[in-house]
Amino acid sequence: QSYELQEKFSHESTYRRSIHAGYGLVKGEFNNLDYQIGLRGEYTYRNIKSSGNADAFRIDRWDIFPTFHASYQMQGENQLMISYTRRIDRPRSWFMEPFLTWEDAYSVRRGNPGLQPEYINSYELGYQKDFDGQTLSLEMYYRRTKNRVEFIQSVYEKNVMLQTFENVGYDYNLGTELMFNFNIDNWWENSLTANFYRYRVEGELNDREFDRKSFSWSLNWNQTFHIAENTQIQINPEYEGPEVEAQEREKGYFEVDGAIRQSLMDDKLSLTLQARDIFSTAKYESIIDEPEFYNYRRFEHKTPILMLNLTWNINDNNQGDRDGTRRGGGAGMGF
Repeated sequence: QSYELQEKFSHESTYRRSIHAGYGLVKGEFNNLDYQIGLRGEYTYRNIKSSGNADAFRIDRWDIFPTFHASYQMQGENQLMISYTRRIDRPRSWFMEPFLTWEDAYSVRRGNPGLQPEYINSYELGYQKDFDGQTLSLEMYYRRTKNRVEFIQSVYEKNVMLQTFENVGYDYNLGTELMFNFNIDNWWENSLTANFYRYRVEGELNDREFDRKSFSWSLNWNQTFHIAENTQIQINPEYEGPEVEAQEREKGYFEVDGAIRQSLMDDKLSLTLQARDIFSTAKYESIIDEPEFYNYRRFEHKTPILMLNLTWNINDNNQGDRDGTRRGGGAGMGF
């Protein structure tokens, strides 16, 4: 009936963070050209202290984040777009917990209070064409990340692995994304997305320099069938190609998800049955091959994952939104 403190497995940490920002935007039009220019200044203060560690890990600095977006409307429903953004991605607080946490007898986790946020510079050039209710878009992009954060493993002791987070260096992503939204009559909606990219990550890990590269691609085909006035079926096959990280090599996988939705009582009640990985083909495999250890990991579903959802809509003002969802690619079905 009382809490008994276990000193050996108890730790105390203090995490303080405050962020203050100000930004300005200028946007306008010139003939068929729309543009928007922005600038955000951001001050961050972060301080982490923990019991058993006399050091304090502090960030106290200003950052500047410019943005630029422009689009040019051409004849025949053709549009060109160009953009540049600089962004920040901060690590989650539990990434930085500076004490050991045993997950099981063979793995222990420790956060890294010295983690720096990621800074991403993104350049994009796009083209879009609308015709007869269909949309075709093509985008080329280049993204560069500084202070890339990754999940890193090492040997803690015999038969025990240590997992932590590190700023491993820089990564570069150069690719092309193609999207095609089209309908076949009123009963079959399609959204096809293909992404082809060249990825590279370089830096220093465990006092050794590394440089890893890969070419990969992904494909997603979202299909919605309106088989009756109040009945929809959705099928979503997708493939994710192999990827590399600073330490890990991940293999590609293929899976098919699906759902069926039945609306009742004038759309006030809806019943949705979802199935994930219908054919049990999604096998997530990865390999780490280091001088100190070799790690092979494989995760797969023994059976498809089924979920049954029952939704009761109380507010009739959402009727228009529900109609838009029903004819808008099956967004309400959970994929």
